[in-house]
Amino acid sequence: MLYWFNPLKKYATFTGRATRAEYWKFCFVVVLGMVLFIILIIAGGFRNSLVSAQLGTIFSAIWILFMVIPLIAVGVSFQLPISF
Repeated sequence: MLYWFNPLKKYATFTGRATRAEYWKFCFVVVLGMVLFIILIIAGGFRNSLVSAQLGTIFSAIWILFMVIPLIAVGVSFQLPISF
């Protein structure tokens, strides 16, 4: 099953319970996306291509803005059953 895709289907749902696999696989996809955009920024900087570096920066900002709400939602639903 596509555990990493479930938080995107439940974009801002803070109810329910996220499984461990769902939480970690989604975190892995978010980090992998950021690593790819950082590589794009660095590669554009080495080639002295300002356009490539700017596109990498713009896409990474969009990626972060798009992923922050599902990342918080899956984090909250993963941590819900913890009792103090």
